[in-house]
This record gives sequence, structure tokens and C-alpha cells, in this order.
Amino acid sequence: MAATFDFVGKLKKIEKETEKFKAFDEKKGEKQGDSYTFQKFRFKAVNGNNSHTMEVNDVFFYTNSDGSVDANKMKIYARSKAEGGAKSQQLVVAFADRANPEILDKIAYFSKFGINLNKPGEEKVASNDHEYLFKGDFMNALRKLMDNPNFTSRRVHIKGTMDVRYEESTGIFYRTFAPSRVWFANDDEPDMMKLSIDLIYGPGAVDEDGDILRVNCYHRYYDANYRKDSCKGQATCPIQFVVRDKQCFDSVRRRFSNFPDECTFAKLDATLDVINGTEMVPIRYEDLSEDARENIDFGFTTLEEEVRAAGGTVYGNRVTELRFRGTRNVQGTAYEAEDLLPPRHDGADEADDTSSGLSTEKKADDEDFDLFGDL
Repeated sequence: MAATFDFVGKLKKIEKETEKFKAFDEKKGEKQGDSYTFQKFRFKAVNGNNSHTMEVNDVFFYTNSDGSVDANKMKIYARSKAEGGAKSQQLVVAFADRANPEILDKIAYFSKFGINLNKPGEEKVASNDHEYLFKGDFMNALRKLMDNPNFTSRRVHIKGTMDVRYEESTGIFYRTFAPSRVWFANDDEPDMMKLSIDLIYGPGAVDEDGDILRVNCYHRYYDANYRKDSCKGQATCPIQFVVRDKQCFDSVRRRFSNFPDECTFAKLDATLDVINGTEMVPIRYEDLSEDARENIDFGFTTLEEEVRAAGGTVYGNRVTELRFRGTRNVQGTAYEAEDLLPPRHDGADEADDTSSGLSTEKKADDEDFDLFGDL
């Protein structure tokens, strides 16, 4: 299954841009006499002290000489609803029909993008609930909303996918958080960035690293760069997450040493918190002011009193990691180690199967995040 995420928090425009990193980016080209455009749009999603980059990417369309969409050449592929016992089918929708309500009603939920501007607790207005077949329409709607303070001042819930891409020349995997549905969050929903992902694990998956556990797994994903190879785009990437709650250590060790039917590699569904920010940590004696430490040393006050007076917590180091939240549905697999290698193009020199381990290298344009380099 695809790795999906749920985000609850506020959205922010990307204000700081560089020549190679822009909130909105557009590239034009021509192939076999046809002009085309690729677009992407990025924005920040903030939950607590964490900040994540969301990206609506791979918006593609053929263009006329004035830069507008060439509707005659554009086709939209979508899946139909599976109703009445019938299987979902691939549909081809003309660009001009992409907003037709009758067409939209036939399309499966997962094949559409959506923005619902109805506020929780208020009467639902149908005109506030928007669905899109063309990703470009969804992107343009988000771009407009990011300029509206009535939207950015409210907490939202976003659903989407964590897309993975492999750079074979460097051996680095990159991740992108791609939103597909946006709506206003309920007041009782806590801020979060939660990843739901299926993981494959083998013997020795759990490593103890001081006060934390590091669990090394794999994830099967679709990589369009390899769709024409014999793997048909089905690829594998490594995934590492950490466990910081010592009360969970024994449970995690047990879960990731369970191999049903004596298989070599098993798989399960995991839920992980995506952490990317400065965390609040409890105040220690050495964090207190000189006066506060003297009050404690001379017995005027206690450590607990001074910590409470100082607010209880301070900002710690910046942390970027995937953190254990829970697992379920373990089952055996037929995978062996050679099935879980990074993807390669058919005919690639096997001697080049080099640096597919974890890396801290970043792309020069910082357009994606190294999936594992900061762990």
C-alpha cells in the first residue's frame, strides 16, 4: 500500500526562496512539436514545533502558443467507483469535462483531490466542498487560499501520500509529502503529522542506541522512473524509525522478532510520527540561571520549585526522525534479502550497485528531503 499521512495544524507560505528553491516553480519544454509545462507548488505545514514541506508536484499539461492549456491534447485518467459488484475501471475524461458534476460523481474518491471549506459545527454548504480531477486545478485553488488569512489562520486537516523517489546515481532516496485532501480541523483534534506505512523487517531489525531503539525496515513503493523496467516500477527503500519511550522497548523488540510461518522477512502496518523541529525538553539544573542555582545550593528553594518557576521546559536540539506510534497486522512474506535491494534499471552495470546505504548528502537545489540522511 502507499504510505499515507494525516496532518493537523496550520499552513504557511514559503517566504524565503532561492534561485533553485521556489514556492511555485514552472518549467516549459517542447517534444515532437508539442509544447508542454510542468508545475509544482510548495508550502509549509506547521504542527507544534514541527514544520513540514508539502508539495503539489508533477502538474503537467500541453500548452497553446499563449501558454494556456491545450484542451484538445489533454486527457485525464481516473478510476471509476466500484459499485454494484462491478470492479473499478480506468476512465479517460476530456479536459473540458473535468468539472462536470455528473463526471465527478462517477469517479472514485481516491482518484480525486478535494478542498472542503465548511467550518466544523456550522451548517454544511455544498458550494464550499470542492473536488478536482485535474491536479493543476487543485494546486491553483491552494495557491489562492495561501494568500487568504481567513484560511491560514485556521487549523486544517490534510490527507496525502509520502511519495518516494530514488536517485540511482547517488544512491539516495528522497521523500515528498503530497497532499490530496484538505479540510478544516475539529477543535478537539490534536496537532500531528502521522504516517501510516507498511514495513518489511528481517532478523536483527532492532538496534539499541543508548536511550533509544532504532528499527531498520524496508518499504515497497511505486517509482515511476522504473515503470518501463522489468520491475514495472515496484521498488524497495529502507526505512528507519526510533523508539524513545523505554516502556515500549520490550514490546517493540517482541513485535520485530516475530516471523510467522518461519519466514525470513515479515511485514506489518505501522503508524509513525513525523518529527522535524525543535522539541521542548524538561529544564535541568544546568539550564537554570545562576541566581536560581544559588537558591537551590543555599537551600532557599528546591529544584522542583525553580524548574516550575522557569516554565518547566526549554527548547532542545532540532530533531528530524520517524518515531514509533504503533503497529498491527503482522504476516509472513516470501521475500529474501535480494528482493529488497534498491531499484536498478534493466541492463545497469551490476558493479555500480554501490552507495545505496543511508546518506547525509543533500541535493543542491534542496527540492526534496533525503529520506534518511538526518536520522
